[in-house]
Amino acid sequence: MSSSESRPAAPPPGSPAHPEGTVVRTTDGREMEWVPLYTPDFTADPWAVYERLRKFGPIAPVEYAPGIRAWLVVDYDAALEVLRTAETFSKDARLWRALKEGEVPLDSPVVPLIQWQRNALHNHGEEHHRLRQPITDSLERVDPHRLRESVERHADRLIDRFAARGEAELVGEYTWALPVLVLAEMCGATTELSDQILKDTTRLIDGTGGKAALAQIAGYAAQIAAVKRERPGADVASWMAHHPAALDDEELLRTLLLLLSFGSTKLQVLIADALRLLLSDDRFAGDLEGEIGRAHV
Repeated sequence: MSSSESRPAAPPPGSPAHPEGTVVRTTDGREMEWVPLYTPDFTADPWAVYERLRKFGPIAPVEYAPGIRAWLVVDYDAALEVLRTAETFSKDARLWRALKEGEVPLDSPVVPLIQWQRNALHNHGEEHHRLRQPITDSLERVDPHRLRESVERHADRLIDRFAARGEAELVGEYTWALPVLVLAEMCGATTELSDQILKDTTRLIDGTGGKAALAQIAGYAAQIAAVKRERPGADVASWMAHHPAALDDEELLRTLLLLLSFGSTKLQVLIADALRLLLSDDRFAGDLEGEIGRAHV
């Protein structure tokens, strides 16, 4: 939850959480400490942790990483309130009290992900709109036929990697990878560079790469940006580089870094949910069997 403080002066109405100290109280009267979101238990079953967090009310106290505390919004209406009132819940991490007062360990691997940058994610108001418009306009220019061809080609590549085994960890080997590869290509990356971007974004998100992975992705973004400034083509990076918003070199780099690092997150969730339904819901069993049959013809 982004706000001008590391935590609100008091929880929203109806929330039983208490910000003082390290202990908070659930709606059923139990005292609990800040809930970590970086443990093996969370990785194995995040939805169980989220369900437990809802006992706190619309927001819940969490540790995003060791030593980095935040209030996680777990209620739909509260989330809308946060997203719609940027003047209260700022995207600008420079206003974060805990960061300004040295309470956040700067050597934490998650700091590069949450510190302020010159991109749409970390700004609000007119500056957010100016930095977001090149992304929106450029993505709208993507040829849907070319996009479909890219999706099918990368999907075939990913499936070929695990098809012979007869099993796969679909989130890691497919639903996470596919949007990253496609978006990288849409930004003008070669197949080889797209594979490197996938490797480092995976290391970045799972916490094994930290600053080194982010630096690698920033290097890829800088490489793409430099080429597209000089030799624009029919791709998202070129359209952003020459957009009327006139992004400077740093803004273009940070915008590309944002897209390559986190631009695929929503698509990854949608693909995972679609696969879950196909594999577990009887309503879709006939469609799935038909596709499998056609694939073997």
